[in-house]
Amino acid sequence: AIAETISAPEAERKELAQEVDEIADTLNVRLWSGANGLWSPIAYGRANTDLERSTLLCALPLTLGPGRIPADRAKLVIAALADPKAFWSPAGLRGVRSELAGADPAGAGGVHYGLNWMIWKSLLDWGETELAAKLAEALCSGYDRAHESAGGCPEGLRGDDGRPTGAQDWAG
Repeated sequence: AIAETISAPEAERKELAQEVDEIADTLNVRLWSGANGLWSPIAYGRANTDLERSTLLCALPLTLGPGRIPADRAKLVIAALADPKAFWSPAGLRGVRSELAGADPAGAGGVHYGLNWMIWKSLLDWGETELAAKLAEALCSGYDRAHESAGGCPEGLRGDDGRPTGAQDWAG
């Protein structure tokens, strides 16, 4: 969608659109993990760990939107996002699947605004408005509660209970 909306010469927009199509092809052919129901990161010279294959980052190809990601794959990923046994938490989407978040609910298993925003926007693009609204409510309420309890905007929220974690008055 960016290629179609940016103010750039036609040749540059076409080149960008072609590059995005090539990225989508690579993601769909080489990096989709049907067993995991997510895309897998590239681990150069070694196998991916369970943690690496189970992060919220592995859902980011949804940002490419309909037309570039097969709908059946998007449906699997969206179901995992909405599942409390996978990524969903009362404060938003955890950074890793819940079964791996237990050991580190504030770090890898925490909720971080930026990734949640990207997924929220993707949900809207996929027509998942109800889930997007639920995510926005959970995330904003979680950060509002954290601000009230800590007196600042925290870097993140714990994935298990939504308590603030990390630096306060986080701008990034």
